[in-house]
Amino acid sequence: IWQEWEIVNNTFVGMWMKEGDSCASKNRQTKVIFTCGTSHKLAHVSEPNTCIYWLTFETPLVCHPQSLLVYPNLKEELQKRWDQAEQSLYDGLITQQGYRKLLQAIFEDAGYLKTAQEKIETKEQNHSQEETLSRCNEERNKLSEEIQMLKDILARHNISTILPDVK
Repeated sequence: IWQEWEIVNNTFVGMWMKEGDSCASKNRQTKVIFTCGTSHKLAHVSEPNTCIYWLTFETPLVCHPQSLLVYPNLKEELQKRWDQAEQSLYDGLITQQGYRKLLQAIFEDAGYLKTAQEKIETKEQNHSQEETLSRCNEERNKLSEEIQMLKDILARHNISTILPDVK
């Protein structure tokens, strides 16, 4: 599931897909990195950490030096907020950390990054799904044990558990 962009130096550097299939104790994650190329193709796949994959995708769409810049892709209102943040930093009204927080909020409002609340909700939803799956597996195991117990009782009384073919 697409989660968010990875943004470094105000440039899109990767796109994160998270909450993939279960892999050991976590879900699979994939980072798609776009690079300039003469055609659209998957150029490289790696697994830097268990269950985390990096795909390098070549495309001519990102060959222009400004093609992956965040600012030109923002709505005018968000560009104005960014301009104000830049001016505040230049005037010494905010720190670098304050500037980064303002940009983070702009990126979240643009939908490029998930908010902290959205990340919490996603974790809670996944935890809830894991609990539901765990309870389902427990119930299935209990029912399987009960079925086996009933089969054993039937076998002790020489009663077949195989259903006859009905024609």
